[in-house]
Amino acid sequence: MMRILGLALFLFVGTASAAPKGVVVLVPGTGNSLAPGAIQKHPISKELQSNPYFSKQILQTLQARGYDVLVIKGLAPAGKFEANGEKTLKILRGWYKTKYPSGRVPISLIGHSAGGFYSLVVAHLGRELPIRDVVLLSTGLQGLNLALKLFPWDDETQTTTIPGLDFYIDVRGLPQFKPENVKKLLAKLRLPPALRLYAVGGSQEPPLKASDLREAAYLSPILRGTNALIGERSDGIVEARSAYGDGVQIATTAGTYMSARQLSSLHMPLEHPEQALDHRIFTILGTKNAAHISAAQISLYNAIADTLESAD
Repeated sequence: MMRILGLALFLFVGTASAAPKGVVVLVPGTGNSLAPGAIQKHPISKELQSNPYFSKQILQTLQARGYDVLVIKGLAPAGKFEANGEKTLKILRGWYKTKYPSGRVPISLIGHSAGGFYSLVVAHLGRELPIRDVVLLSTGLQGLNLALKLFPWDDETQTTTIPGLDFYIDVRGLPQFKPENVKKLLAKLRLPPALRLYAVGGSQEPPLKASDLREAAYLSPILRGTNALIGERSDGIVEARSAYGDGVQIATTAGTYMSARQLSSLHMPLEHPEQALDHRIFTILGTKNAAHISAAQISLYNAIADTLESAD
């Protein structure tokens, strides 16, 4: 009898200790389903293409902190914010209700770039889920200067699809990054008043000399050009000012308003794609010292975990 009781106690304790601190949902942004063509013939191609957006280091960092991690896949690479948000919610809802039918495990959404907008749509529509946090990583809450310069057409009137290939070649979502369109989206949202909303930005300096062009600690040549178009401190795509959302308020279901808590102490020393992609992709593409990317990612996502836990 004592042996049976002991075994039962062991199984109970083992099961209890295996319960995660929470669920972290990693939500990719624009280009989310695509791996760079340069890796297709590389030995690590299959591994990277199975999860091209969030690096192995990011997943392992969060799992080591005791979180169950879900990576959202299968979104339209340049789809509209609301459509990708609704699909993200559908994926999350099915996965969560199957794995945690009690509904007691808290959910934290971490959205990179446009993934931050998708995450806000999830928090708006999925109020029956225990969504506790939304962390926005380089999500342009004030819109993007770059979008004004690169996408002069209106997203509601311009047809930019190829019949039969619209899932892959559809840039109708890109003009949504224009400030007026971001403002319209945010005005539609009603977030739970208890939601903890955070914003983190990033930036890198342009190369100081020609030998720095391939260094991971500086803006890559392409993003050096986009940074010049932006005309202010940015990660090559998103202005730091916009990522932190100065002055942006979002309505709650209680009739109040909330602003994102600015995590400026976590400011990312990485250009836009480096904030999420596997550092080996950049190595394959010719970047030097890509270990800088991996180390910065591990530091960032550990710091995010610290923030989530300190707020409990």
